[in-house]
Amino acid sequence: MKKLSIIIVTYNSEKDIYECLDSINSHCDIPIEELEVIIVDNNSTYCDTMFDNLKEMYGDDIVLIKNTHNGGYGQGNNVGIKKASAPIILIMNPDVRLFEPIFKTAIEAF
Repeated sequence: MKKLSIIIVTYNSEKDIYECLDSINSHCDIPIEELEVIIVDNNSTYCDTMFDNLKEMYGDDIVLIKNTHNGGYGQGNNVGIKKASAPIILIMNPDVRLFEPIFKTAIEAF
């Protein structure tokens, strides 16, 4: 069962998303089966390339959603939240880098 869903909205953010996901994986302090990562792309220029790379790197461990139009940051987050299955939602930007584990603390706080 998922305990935490991370929503990341991207728009032409391919240069940032890989390091963001690497930091999430490097500092994950909960069992991976309890974590859900959802990436919503807001109609980026090279979305297909980015999603192909992410699928190759992470397989089914992340959820990839391609928005057909750019409805803005809030709309992209709402798309991800509707898809999320965990009771706790963490919204991150693609340029976020974690430097220490935080997920266990977040789950305990809620």
